[in-house]
Amino acid sequence: MNTGSKISGNNTEFGGGAVWVEGGSFTMEGGEISGNTSTTSGGAVGVSVGGSFIMNDGAISGNEAAYSGGGVLMVSSGTLFNTFTMNGGAISNNTASGTGSNGGGGVSMGENCNFTMTNGSITGNTANSSAVLGGGGGVFMYDGTFTMNTGSIISGNKATNSTGGGVSMNKGTFTMNDGSITSNEARDRGGGVFVYLGTFTMNSGSITTNIAASGGGVYVDEFGTFDQVGGSVTGNTPDDIAP
Repeated sequence: MNTGSKISGNNTEFGGGAVWVEGGSFTMEGGEISGNTSTTSGGAVGVSVGGSFIMNDGAISGNEAAYSGGGVLMVSSGTLFNTFTMNGGAISNNTASGTGSNGGGGVSMGENCNFTMTNGSITGNTANSSAVLGGGGGVFMYDGTFTMNTGSIISGNKATNSTGGGVSMNKGTFTMNDGSITSNEARDRGGGVFVYLGTFTMNSGSITTNIAASGGGVYVDEFGTFDQVGGSVTGNTPDDIAP
């Protein structure tokens, strides 16, 4: 998909309102995927059965899924690994609208899913999930591996009824090598990042001005692990790290 391309106004009852990648590869060099819907999960792009999505530029915006993954959905596919590599572009203003779903307004990840983000932004997305371990206005991780590198921005996302305004981890591994997680909001815990049964390693970058009922910056459940090697967690409300 190249500059000037547009996929808009489509609907599916399964996953991937605009594009469904099942065992193949989809490369987005530019263009726009907007205004698409799914009555289940994956409002814009769905990746399954060992599929690969490479986003080098372009915009995924204003899409909606009734359950999980308003923008991009990576489905658990047994022993097969799904990959999403984001080298630029923007995922913005997408919605995972279902209150009983996992969430992930911008991106939702299942088991054996790898998401690498270098440059690019995930902003202004919303997850309405009210599930105790749901949420993730920007990114929801049921499991898998998420690596955040230089130039990455996760900002202005909301978990309106649950946890993890920026990133919500049910399980999996999240490594933050650089970038910023700023001005996200969660109604419950973890305005910036919520960690349940996962490991969050922060090597560099910043987590600032996020808001939640507890753990404005990072909330770490008793079963989760947060290892801060470098970077800064400052200026969050009501606290930077909890409990």
